[in-house]
Amino acid sequence: MLMANDIEPALTNRGQDAASELEGVGAALMLLTCGAMGAGLAVLLRGFHMVWVPVLMPIVIGWCVGSSLGMVQRRFNVRAQLPPLITAMLGAVIAYFGYHLLVYDRILDFIAGNLPSVMEAALTDPRLLVEAWLEERTGRTGLLAYLTFVSDGAGAGVSPLGVLGRTEPGLALTCVSIAIDGVLAVLSSLFFVRIRGLAPEPARRQARTVREEIAQTNASNLSAVMRFIDKGDVDAAARILARPVEQADYAVAVVYDPADHSDWELQILALQSDRPDVVRTSRRLDSWHGQSLLDELQLVRQQGDSGD
Repeated sequence: MLMANDIEPALTNRGQDAASELEGVGAALMLLTCGAMGAGLAVLLRGFHMVWVPVLMPIVIGWCVGSSLGMVQRRFNVRAQLPPLITAMLGAVIAYFGYHLLVYDRILDFIAGNLPSVMEAALTDPRLLVEAWLEERTGRTGLLAYLTFVSDGAGAGVSPLGVLGRTEPGLALTCVSIAIDGVLAVLSSLFFVRIRGLAPEPARRQARTVREEIAQTNASNLSAVMRFIDKGDVDAAARILARPVEQADYAVAVVYDPADHSDWELQILALQSDRPDVVRTSRRLDSWHGQSLLDELQLVRQQGDSGD
């Protein structure tokens, strides 16, 4: 007699596995896209030497990052909610703050290239002279010295933040303005990835499954059924299940949700045991193969009744 451990594996949901693999590839590509798009935008905006326009420029960054990520999400059918959210935020942060760091670096080079004393430039690193000059002028070091300098009306002309700097807001308001624009860039990126990509997968409703015994068969027929199912030939499996047997060893049942396309469960129960209602083993079928199995089994039985 064929025992539960001897029953061969049934066909798994190959379509769902392929979709999951495709979604994983899509999530990885979204991560690569956010990094490439963020870095590319930072370099592109820095190279234009353009004036920074508050509110408008963060929205442009969000549109570029979010739209590109939405295209990848739609192409690879990424339904999970975390990849779009994380990559949209990361891409916007890379683009926005990367831009400001690159501008800071460019302005140091610009001032260094216009040092009043050629002799000073020849004796030491020009950038070190600029940093020392900024520290002496502002009383701060590094990036804070630069931000303090461009927040002053006198230094506004050398930075894309000049529109803001000409109002002489001071360091605190400049930092607040930059932070607000950064948040706006992230929010606009999230907005555009949402409208350009796929909506989150709706929450699954509570399944209402149906259990239906479809056949009773013997051990040898069941082994052949499993082999055909493994090959993807559910029609041949149904024809074997439809064969009458003198003594049935096993009952074959399916459990499925008629209102959903979720996986079906193929259950095998040993009739000749002390507990014939206990499932000895079970396998999963995708809904398409499960429905095809039922349809072919019904058709074969109808043809058999007509022949009789």
